[in-house]
Amino acid sequence: MTIAGLISSVGARFVGKGWRASGGKHDEQILLGARLAISRLGAGLSQHRAASYIGVAHYAYMAFERGKKAIPAAALVRLQKAFGI
Repeated sequence: MTIAGLISSVGARFVGKGWRASGGKHDEQILLGARLAISRLGAGLSQHRAASYIGVAHYAYMAFERGKKAIPAAALVRLQKAFGI
């Protein structure tokens, strides 16, 4: 799948659930989570593997990708190293 396909797929998931951007902090978490999912898939990693790379529980990582939980700064640094971004 191409990056454009991933973006379309992730975007459709949020629109399909009735998500609309309102400019709030939660919207930023959702968009960051979508970018996280795209980066993880681009790196060929499962959620479980990505979670272990950055030292968080699998359920916490899933919450990051879904925009349900803010990503701590330390985890962002580890993500940068894990995904090479």
